[in-house]
Amino acid sequence: MHFMRYITSQSNKSIPVGATDMHNCFGQVRHMRGLVSRGFAVVGRGGRCHRSTGFKRAFSTSFSWQDSPLVDRSMCKDATLVWNDLQVMQDVLTLDEERLLADEAAALLRRRRYEVNHWDQVIVNFKEMETVKWSQGTVLRTQFQIHIPVGSLSSRIEAADILARVRTLPILPQDLEYFPPVHVIDLAEAGYIKPHVDSIKFSGQVVAGLNLLSPAVMRFQEEHGDNRIDLLLPRRSFYCMRGGVRYRYTHEILPGVQHFQGQPVERPRRISIMIRDVFVDL
Repeated sequence: MHFMRYITSQSNKSIPVGATDMHNCFGQVRHMRGLVSRGFAVVGRGGRCHRSTGFKRAFSTSFSWQDSPLVDRSMCKDATLVWNDLQVMQDVLTLDEERLLADEAAALLRRRRYEVNHWDQVIVNFKEMETVKWSQGTVLRTQFQIHIPVGSLSSRIEAADILARVRTLPILPQDLEYFPPVHVIDLAEAGYIKPHVDSIKFSGQVVAGLNLLSPAVMRFQEEHGDNRIDLLLPRRSFYCMRGGVRYRYTHEILPGVQHFQGQPVERPRRISIMIRDVFVDL
């Protein structure tokens, strides 16, 4: 069973835009679905497209773990957690952009073998590296044998530009200093990530990740308590943890066929791109 994409209107205030004006207002018509799912536009009566005028205000809470349909919070009664301790956004990339980043990551890791154990015993069956090296040309590699026509959106956009845009997403605090390299983890189908809390040696206030190639269930378990949160990460989603979830909850990627709210979630190979801020000792 595949989960349907949740699309939520970001504002009831909108400016009608005629179908013939879509190209001028939003770019190519084929990208309208992505704009809707990201909250930059909404579809009204009769299929007419409306530009959202209140999305900046709506961004403040619409991705919160407290009300996101991607979060199972039925096992969490922790009143100390606040709305932005865990946030998630869907469809932050187009399908072409996901393929481009996945190809780039696979090329960077192509000489590495899947490792059985991580140096701190947290990850099983994985490849990883930290890198700032992303393509600056327009030729898309075909590690996954996916053909993208020359001149398409993906063939013109550099991977570095995509990641730069990801760093500006509204759930990522903009007042922190982030490491220039990103942490790329290629997790095999049989791989998994054990429960852990990221060390402040490698992350500061924020741990954020881009989920590519397959859906996954991330579980957050209170380290010294019984509260638990399950987060469904669709392909091309982006999550950010901070505060109580960052420091007092372990997080893990479950092995095998996973379940979210009673429904199976198949997770084949998964690539994640992690963004972390610099720890500042106050």
